[in-house]
Amino acid sequence: MAGRDDPAGGHGRATDLVPFTDADAACRRIAEIYESSRAAIAAAFAQPGTGLPPVTGANYPYVGITVGLADLHPDARPSYGMIHDPGTYGTTLTRPDLFAPYYCAQLRLLLERHRVPAMVGRSDRPI
Repeated sequence: MAGRDDPAGGHGRATDLVPFTDADAACRRIAEIYESSRAAIAAAFAQPGTGLPPVTGANYPYVGITVGLADLHPDARPSYGMIHDPGTYGTTLTRPDLFAPYYCAQLRLLLERHRVPAMVGRSDRPI
């Protein structure tokens, strides 16, 4: 449950969170966030001068999911694509150009099994 110090609803300091019930759409947003961060870093390196100027907005994508007791899947045998305990879970993601099939497969399983949206946004972790 979100408190006053967590406006992201249990997702820490992640920003620009958008709920997704479609894994492919969530993966597209993950790729867009990563690409915009990568482009910000590339633009900073392209600036003439010495050293790298400060880069803002170049953070890893974040994906999270909140699962309540009623959202748990009754079949606890699967070892992946499954959440076994209620709570809010989240992580940063890197290189969707390499890992998109894995990310999408895992998100698809989570969305199908728990029937709650996945939240995708920007983490507070700079690339």
